[in-house]
This record gives sequence, structure tokens and C-alpha cells, in this order.
Amino acid sequence: DIFARDCVGHIIGPIQPSFTKGAIPVITASKTTLCSTSDSAVLDAGAGYSGWLWSNGDTTQKITVGQGNYFVTVQEGKGCPATSKPVTITLSQATPKITPAGPIALCAPDSAQLDAEAGFTTYQWLDNGTAISGATKEKFWANSTGSYTVQVTNAAGCSGTSPAVTVTINPPPPPPQITSVNNVLTAT
Repeated sequence: DIFARDCVGHIIGPIQPSFTKGAIPVITASKTTLCSTSDSAVLDAGAGYSGWLWSNGDTTQKITVGQGNYFVTVQEGKGCPATSKPVTITLSQATPKITPAGPIALCAPDSAQLDAEAGFTTYQWLDNGTAISGATKEKFWANSTGSYTVQVTNAAGCSGTSPAVTVTINPPPPPPQITSVNNVLTAT
């Protein structure tokens, strides 16, 4: 306990010390989901502090970061540091793959079913880079020669395009012509 004294030095009783702890900083993130490893988010600890120390070692008000967990400890100038709650920046890449991987070669009138995997929110199939009208499902039947890709969007709003799969639909050979000469059959 801390005791106070009057003007003549007599103890007049315990007193409660008072101090002011710094306000807890709140991190503002430009976004919390990254769509690729080259993507980044800007974290802002707010103005009005005399110092910032981020969990990654940076010492500025704003930092640019990739995937990870981040918090900041600030100084408000009165010697009372305060630490924020952590902010998590996640990576949510949309990386579709078509199966079968190809190349695929068939004879007409056969077709190949291409599958872009379940779990995406949108699908758009393309042939040689051009969107195929109405081809917006997980699976697509390719019945003509082309280089097929699929563009998808995941639940986080990130989009991605698959590697191409080449499909070749060969025309059937012409029917053979059979001729008979002296009871000998000959085919083309």
C-alpha cells in the first residue's frame, strides 16, 4: 500500500495510485484474404501513437504483409504500451485442374468429359481462350478439337484459370471400297 502524509508528516491513510493504460490499438486491414502468393495486404495500426512495433519487427504505422498472423504494440507517449489483438491474413488461391489431364485423342462421334473439380462457386469453360456459351458447370463434354481451360472463382472471391487440356477429335476413316475381279475381293 502507498500512504499519504499531511503537511506536518503524519500518515493520513492509504491511497490508491492511479495510472492510465494506453488504449488498445485496433488494426485495420485492407483485406484479410489473399488470392496469390504475390498478393499483399496493408495493415494500419492507427495514428496518434509515438511508436509502433509490429510482430514482424516493422516500426511504422502501416505495413504491407503477406499470409500470416500479425499484432502491433504501440506507445502512446506516457510509457504505457498497449498490444492489439492479432489479425490473420489468409491465402485462398483458386487453382483448378482439369481431369483427365490430356492430351486426349478420340474418334468422332466420341466426346471427352472434362472435370474441373468440385468446390468452386463459379465455372466458365473456354476453348482456345474463348468462353463457351452455357458451359458454366464443374464438368464439360468436349466434342470438338480444341485447347480447353476453365476459369473458376472460389468462396473467398479469388479467381484462377486451369492449365490447358488438348482434345483432338479425329474424323472416322472413309468406308472402304470393295471390288470383285474374277472372284477376288479387293479393299481400298
